[in-house]
Amino acid sequence: MQTRLKTILSAVTAVLVTMVWISAFGAGTSGEDTIDHLLLRPDRTLWVFPSNGAWNNPDGCDDVRKAALDPLLESPESFREKFAIILAAHLNGNAMRFGFSGCIVQGSLTIPIITNVTIF
Repeated sequence: MQTRLKTILSAVTAVLVTMVWISAFGAGTSGEDTIDHLLLRPDRTLWVFPSNGAWNNPDGCDDVRKAALDPLLESPESFREKFAIILAAHLNGNAMRFGFSGCIVQGSLTIPIITNVTIF
């Protein structure tokens, strides 16, 4: 039981630290582009890769070759809705614009966090 509690507390601490770090950044948009490809990672984070090779970088993230839709930063309903919109737009070849708010750590780099989605 203590091991499980420690694991839960560690996860909560990691989320809180990430949220504090994220809140230090501003917000902006990706610019309009189509999606080259998507990658759903084992942690359920969706990486979205633009056709032109890089998203606009309003928040100064290290790696803008992809952007992340993170299930830990969204309600389950919001994550599913955005995921479905992104997938449908990609499959139909629609151009999109993402709202970004801050950066999230992925490995040793930071990438933009997707907060809203617009289809064209």
